[in-house]
Amino acid sequence: HGVKKIETYVWDLRALLWPGDTLLDAGCGTGEIIPYIPADVNYFGIDAFVANEDQSATRRFRQCDFMELKGQFDVVWASRLVTPLENYDLAIRKLISLSRRFCVIVVNMGEEKVEEHIIENVVVRFRTIPEDVLKSYGKCKFNNSATNSYACVTYAR
Repeated sequence: HGVKKIETYVWDLRALLWPGDTLLDAGCGTGEIIPYIPADVNYFGIDAFVANEDQSATRRFRQCDFMELKGQFDVVWASRLVTPLENYDLAIRKLISLSRRFCVIVVNMGEEKVEEHIIENVVVRFRTIPEDVLKSYGKCKFNNSATNSYACVTYAR
C-alpha cells in the first residue's frame, strides 16, 4: 500500500468511521492501515495474494477475491486496488455495492493511460482514470492533495 504516501487519505478515512462500524480493507496486503484505525471499528482485511494470520475480535483477515464477497460493510476502503485491474469499471461498481455509507477508493487520476511497471519480476499495468469517469459512479468527493498522481475518491451511499 505504501501508507506513508497516502497517510493523508487514511486520515480522511478515519473521519468517516463511527464506533462499532465495519470496515472492509479490500486489497489489504498485510493490513498496513490498521495502526490508523480506531480499536472500536471492526476491521475486515481481504487480499487475493496475502494471508495475514493476526486475527482478533475486531481485526480479521481473509485471503480471497473481493469480487466474490457478498453483503455490505459500513465503509469500504480500497487503496490502489482497481488501477492494475483490466476491468476497473466492474471493480469500482462492486466496491461501491459492498458499502452501506461510504466507499473510499485511492486511484491514479488524470488523463486515461496505462503504464507498465516491473514489481518483483512481474509486469504490472497501472491505469490512470479520468476524473469524469470517476464522477460517473455517483455522488463523490475528491481529495488529491497528498500527491500529484493519486486521488482519494469518497462515494457516499
